[in-house]
Amino acid sequence: MDASRKIYSAIVTGNSLAVSKDKQTPSVKIAVQTEHLVESPGVRVSKKLYGDLWLSYAAIERSVKTLKEAFSYTGPIEALNEPILVGKRCNIVCEDDEYNGQVREKILFFNRHSTLSRLDGDALSSVLDHLSQLRASKPGVLAEPEFTAPDFGRAAPAAPSVINEDLPF
Repeated sequence: MDASRKIYSAIVTGNSLAVSKDKQTPSVKIAVQTEHLVESPGVRVSKKLYGDLWLSYAAIERSVKTLKEAFSYTGPIEALNEPILVGKRCNIVCEDDEYNGQVREKILFFNRHSTLSRLDGDALSSVLDHLSQLRASKPGVLAEPEFTAPDFGRAAPAAPSVINEDLPF
């Protein structure tokens, strides 16, 4: 990704059908509020930004795909004149844009909201197998895994001093 681009987690605060001022191109206009950006330690801010999903002949397929993937919306476009996307979470990709001598942040893409999650099951097994193969084929590149029991600040239970094999069970 281009270093000048920024990714934000956001929540939709409004949507409606719109037209561009210059060419009268129809769009779905989406307003979002970014979620608690940390500008400096202890200072949290958020931004209100606007983006368009264009409804031109050339862009309609991509816009419909974005509505489905980013907002799980598969209804009619006409219904988007009502604020039915409000409250949906998404990730946005932005970059600075100069227009009429002013620099503003412009939304380039709306993406599905995502957070980091830990792998488990087959996905985790696949990654661990891959790392094992890499470790075998490139010795010394990857550190050996060290699996130790977590220390929760408690002493391990003492081993019994007498083993009684005459237990009734």
